[in-house]
Parts: sequence; structure tokens; C-alpha cells
Amino acid sequence: MRRYFVALIYCGVTMLGCAFALALPEAASTCHVRGEDAQCGSCVAARCETETNGCCGDKACDPTITLLESCSEPTGSPSCASFLVSTPTTTAGASLQACVRTRCGAFCQTVSGTSKTSCREPTGAEGVSCACVTSKDTNDVVCSTTSIPQTLCCAPTTWPEEGQECQCLPLNCLPTETGCTCSLLPYRTVTSTSRCSGGKCCVNRDVCSCGPFDACAPGYAEVSECSIDVVACGERRVNVASCSLRSTP
Repeated sequence: MRRYFVALIYCGVTMLGCAFALALPEAASTCHVRGEDAQCGSCVAARCETETNGCCGDKACDPTITLLESCSEPTGSPSCASFLVSTPTTTAGASLQACVRTRCGAFCQTVSGTSKTSCREPTGAEGVSCACVTSKDTNDVVCSTTSIPQTLCCAPTTWPEEGQECQCLPLNCLPTETGCTCSLLPYRTVTSTSRCSGGKCCVNRDVCSCGPFDACAPGYAEVSECSIDVVACGERRVNVASCSLRSTP
């Protein structure tokens, strides 16, 4: 169950000692939920602490916490799906759900069968991209366009041969002097966006640009804007719905 830490304050004065137990205001306390040592729970504790604290401080948010705890404990709990598609009745619950979806989606999914891949998020790209390799050392991290939205998953044409890597990457658009240019990258920068437009936009596989072009260069197709919906995987790579693979239960 949830619990809050209580701060202890000790002070010393001349020839006297004093000890006070000071209960922190609920909003300033750290809320702990069941399952923090499991895959989903540990991610939520690390990345959604503020949102969890806000939900814990609201009694009406208890149903959201209960679903999250059920999802956090056993890997692949059906409650993960219920939590992610539920409609929280409180603002705090909606904020917590949004954080789990966007920052812990790869770790809080309902799974079945046995994993055939080892998946991870690149350091510094939490909730932004993911990658998987076929390996004997597998895990239950889900790397797909469902677990990390607004990505494109691309694998080598001979996937899933052992040792190969499959990636789900977002589109990064950066401003240029005359427009913008976009490509699939594992990270986002402070100045990057997920789409751009203006002038004429042209796409060729995993590269898209917008600017004052008279016409798109040979090999490029004109599009209304650059977004994840118009790009494709690069050469010698194919689009897949999920990089994480599992055997049929």
C-alpha cells in the first residue's frame, strides 16, 4: 500500500537536546506504491515521482493508483492494458497516466508468451526511442510504435538474425536558414520538433526537408509537411510494427 515518509529533525543546544518528529505536508512527501522493484514500478518511481505524489494526495485518485499497482507487480499483468486505456476521473490521475504512457511505455505493457529479444532505451532518450537485439539474454521491455508512440520501427532486411538490431526512432526536425530538415534519430534536442512545414516539403525515405524549393529533387516526393507519417525506413531496412519479439504462448 501507499505510504509517506516522515521527516525526523534533531537539534542540539547548550546542555539540552531536542528531537522533533515532523510530518511533511502530504503534497511535499514521497509516495511509494507496490511493485517499485519490478520493471514497470521502478520506471514509474524514477520518472513519474511528481505525478505519483499528486495522485497519492488525492483520495479520488485511488482507483488510478490501484490499477498502477496491479500493473507494476507482475510483469505483463493484464492491468497494464487496463491502466493505459482507462479514463481517470481526476486531473492528478490523468497526469500520472500520461506520464506512464510517455515516459514508461516500454516497461508498462501487457505481454504474453516468451521474449526472444533484449530491448533497451538509449541513455538520455527515455520514452523517446528504443532498440532491440536478438539474444539469449532476453527481457520483457516492449519496443514498438505502441509502447513508444510517434516512432517508426525499422529492422534489417534479414531481421531477426542473431546479433542484428532493430530500432524504433522518432522524427527529429531542425530549423535551417531557409526552412527545416528532418531525419530519424534516437534522441531529441532542445530545438528539434516532431514535424515541420513551410514552402515545399520533399521526402526521400528517412529524410524530409521543407524550404523555398521550385521542385523536389529527383528521388524525392512532395508532401504537405514533414512528419513521422510520411517518412520510411532507410536503405536495406524494412518497417516493422514492433522490434520486440515474443513466442506464441
